[in-house]
Amino acid sequence: MKKIKCLSVFALIFVLCSFSFRQSNDSDKIFWEKNVKLSWNDYKGKPDPNMEGVKTYTNYHIKTTSHYFGGSVEYVIKCYVSSQAPWVEKGDQNDNLLHHEHVHFDIGEIFARKIRKAVKEYAFKMESLNKDYNTVFQNLMKECDTYDELYDSETTKGENVDKQKEWEQKIAKELLGMEPYSSWIVKVRPN
Repeated sequence: MKKIKCLSVFALIFVLCSFSFRQSNDSDKIFWEKNVKLSWNDYKGKPDPNMEGVKTYTNYHIKTTSHYFGGSVEYVIKCYVSSQAPWVEKGDQNDNLLHHEHVHFDIGEIFARKIRKAVKEYAFKMESLNKDYNTVFQNLMKECDTYDELYDSETTKGENVDKQKEWEQKIAKELLGMEPYSSWIVKVRPN
């Protein structure tokens, strides 16, 4: 009984420390949320002089952490923008450009959901868990990069208003279709 209490106390301390550590590391991140849109106030970075002709830059990331619990694994998969990375050229701040950039962020969330779905459906084996997860993740990130480039190309980086509206509808529909995978947490039990 004493051993169980000791383990319970240790587990509680570990969870609290992990939570506070994660909170402090995430303070500079803007996580994708359904009803929260990026604003120009989120664009705190400095324009990259090597990116000629680029008016703005929104670099989203998909972050994964994993936690092992006995025979199962819990993945936490989040899409975010670093608060210090996005930038916009002075004088180029307008609603159309901001909306175009937010759709990039939405694309990142779609692929975070695709990763969650793939992880949930994949038949992981404990001996190859990390390798298999990395393969799933990398394949979907390549697909994400291609999709993101197609979006910029077809909309002429938001300047083609008709194509921009088509993509906005398409992305909204995809987000809705992937709603079952909107939770950041995916639990799996490898064989």
